[in-house]
Formats: sequence, C-alpha cells, structure tokens
Amino acid sequence: MIAIENIKNDHGTEMAAIILCCRVFFGTATNSELKQFVSANNIDWYSLIRLARQHRIRPVIYPLLHRIDLPNDIKVLIYKQQAEITQLNWKQAIETERIIMLLKKHGVQAVPYKGTAFSKQFFGDLVSRESSDIDLIIQPADLSKAIDVLKLDAYLPELDEVYNYLGTKYHSYYKDYNLNKYKNGQREFHIELHWAIAETYLNVNDKVNAFIYETGEPVKLLKADVAVLTQNAHFASVLIHHTIKDTFKYLKNIVDISQALSIPGIKTYCDKLNIEFADIGLQKILAVSNELSEQLMGICLPKTEAAFSNVKAVKYFAKQLCGNRIMASETSSNILDWMHNRLLLQDSFLQRMKFYWISGIHRFIPASRDFELVKLPKSIFFVYYFMKPFRSIIKPFDTSERKRKLIPLSSIE
Repeated sequence: MIAIENIKNDHGTEMAAIILCCRVFFGTATNSELKQFVSANNIDWYSLIRLARQHRIRPVIYPLLHRIDLPNDIKVLIYKQQAEITQLNWKQAIETERIIMLLKKHGVQAVPYKGTAFSKQFFGDLVSRESSDIDLIIQPADLSKAIDVLKLDAYLPELDEVYNYLGTKYHSYYKDYNLNKYKNGQREFHIELHWAIAETYLNVNDKVNAFIYETGEPVKLLKADVAVLTQNAHFASVLIHHTIKDTFKYLKNIVDISQALSIPGIKTYCDKLNIEFADIGLQKILAVSNELSEQLMGICLPKTEAAFSNVKAVKYFAKQLCGNRIMASETSSNILDWMHNRLLLQDSFLQRMKFYWISGIHRFIPASRDFELVKLPKSIFFVYYFMKPFRSIIKPFDTSERKRKLIPLSSIE
C-alpha cells in the first residue's frame, strides 16, 4: 500500500484521512491508526466532507468518523448528510423494486444493475453506496414496451424525439435510454434502461455485453424476489464500467472494486476472470484495477503475470484519485485528457491504434445534439456525418443546457 504519510505529503491531510478511513473499512488499517492520525494532524473537516462528497464515498467513511472526537458542528453535519443519503438509498430501492414489478406485470424483465442492487449484493445492505440513478438491464426488443409503461407511470423520456426519429437505429448509437420523474419541479427519480455496458467508440469487444445478461437465482431486494445478475457477472460488468467508462473517476470506483475483491466468491472466480478478460481484450483493466485496489486499499486478488507493464497506469490513476480534482469525463472540453485515460487501459499497441481509429470515426457520428438541432429527412440522413464535426466545434455539448431542457415546463409553472 502507498504509505499514508506519502498521500498526506503529496495530496493533503484531508485526502490522507479519507484513504485511511477506507482502509479501516476494509480492515487493512485500524481504528487506533485513524484516531492517532486525526489527533496528530490539523484537519480541515469541511474540506474533507467536500472531498468525500465529490468522490461519493460518504456512506463508507461517515460511520468511521462517528467513532472519533469531532467538532460538534462537524458531527451534526455528518449525521445530517448520512441520514439524507440513507433516506435517498431506501427511496431508490423502493422505486427500483416497484418499477421492476411494474415492468414484469407487462411482460418485460428488468434486472437491477449497479445502484442499490450492487450495494445489496456486495455490501450486504442497501445503504453503503451513494446512488442517484436506477439502472435496469432490459432486452433491446423490450425497449419500446418499457418506454410506454414508464410514460404511463409519469416518467418523461430524455431523448424521445431522437428515439422516434432513429427507430431501430437507436441501439446502434446509444447504450441506454433515460427517463425522469419530477416532483414540484425537482427530479425525483432517474431511470436508465441499459442493453450495453459501454458505447462502441470506447473500443470494447461486443462480447462484454454478455455479462449483463447473465442472471442467477432471484434475490429479495426489499419485499419481492427479483432477478439479479450473478455475483461474478455483476462484478465484471461494474469493473468494465468503472474502468473503460469512468476511468477511475472517483474513489467510489475503487471502493466498489475493493469490496468485490474482498468477497470469497470473487476470489475463487479469479482464474476464470483472467481467462474471460483475456478473451475480450481487457486484461489490463483487470490488472490495473487489482493493483490500484492494492495500493490504495490494501485489497487484491492473487497476482498473475501480465505481458505489459502496469506501473505507469497505476501511478497515474492513483495520483488522479488522490488529487483534489475530479478527472475529465466524456463531456469534458478537454478531449485529450479522456483519450489519454483510456489509452492507458488498452492491452496492446494494436488496440491503441484501433482506439485512435474508432475515436476519429466517432468525430463524425451524430449525437443527440445533432438530431435535436436539425431534423433531416431520413433520405438524406448521411448529411449528419458531415455536419457533426462542424457542429461540435461551433456548438459543443452543454450539460447545463441539456438539464434545463429536460425539466418539463408544467412542473415549474
């Protein structure tokens, strides 16, 4: 593991305290070490809380902070935030189960993915992860019916016009379909219907999507038995998402991976996991994830020899995760950052070249903004491919504008 003093010297006292809390959670550090660190250092508690919120790991570290002496105002703030997170997680779980049963009633099987389902399956409860979305896996053929059912349940689609325009082509451009429910002008629930783990431009073998359709024995989420992914498949799916999609964007990604790696069932799955990830060309993400988990949390699977060096990637991602900034994502204006992050996770030179090629092609693939700005007749659909590069420069993706457009006028009038 990276020494806590090194994390403190390189990234600040607050980040060192957060990492130490996570290690206590995993049993790779002790309460005494945490108490000693807190008493020996001047911690800016408001900065620590801000970082914990940014990295989405408050449910993991807050129970540990309750055990040490804190200023009264910090105690009150932590209790308040923890109560809010717990309430939200229960609310998400209740709605997840309700929607699954509603869709089942109409002949659509929806399998919970990530969110409270991952918390239940790997943490043993519904409240150990911060989660704001309801992720469900469905068959692409069931999408139209699922949308109709959710619309009747007062959910509003995000890309309904785009979906209606593209028709069957929609699945080629997107990996999910999102809907929102509003209450008093505020978004109450956000549902994502998935049929793939990552977009095609991320250079992921199509075979990875087999993981999200590998279901096992039903599990009681709250009151009802619901179909869930097998533990192995759920871990593999989340691992791919956190690496290829998020590129270790938050400490939450590593906490999820470390929690899964600490479970006996995943340890016995290790050999098969290595074979499966070699088959889909994702050996490096498995190796880097394992080493990052070991360096930051002290949790890892048995090591296997790899045909590539992980040192550069592990050091880079560890530095980013412990830094006081959140890494760039797909919607960032700095395209070089997210390309660099993903290139570090490619297995070979050939894969890196393929990634460059696919990323270049993606500059011409129309996005939702293009379909929203101009509705071209389907007979001249090919014009979008010429329009996209110029549109992305003149009018780049604006997340805040997208969110404003999603809020129905009726809810704010």
